[in-house]
Amino acid sequence: MKKELIFKNPNTKIKVLPTYLQFYSNGLPMLLSYKHIAHIYINKSIKIYLNDLYKLSKKVPVYIIDHNGYILATIKEEE
Repeated sequence: MKKELIFKNPNTKIKVLPTYLQFYSNGLPMLLSYKHIAHIYINKSIKIYLNDLYKLSKKVPVYIIDHNGYILATIKEEE
C-alpha cells in the first residue's frame, strides 16, 4: 500500500538516491523506497536542489506546500 509523505519541518534534509529516498528529520536518518510512496509534499522552506526535485518527480508526483499545507506548485513527469 502506497502512502503520502509530508515534509513540514523546514530543517529536514532530503537526499534523492536511485532506488530510495533518504531524509533526516530532527537529526534522525530515515530511508524509504519509492515503491511505498504515492505522493510527496515538501514545505517551501526546505532547501532542496532543483535537479533533486526533477529526479524525485520522475519517481513520484511532488507537491510544494506552504506552512498551512496549501499546494503552491506541482512537479510531476509529463504523461
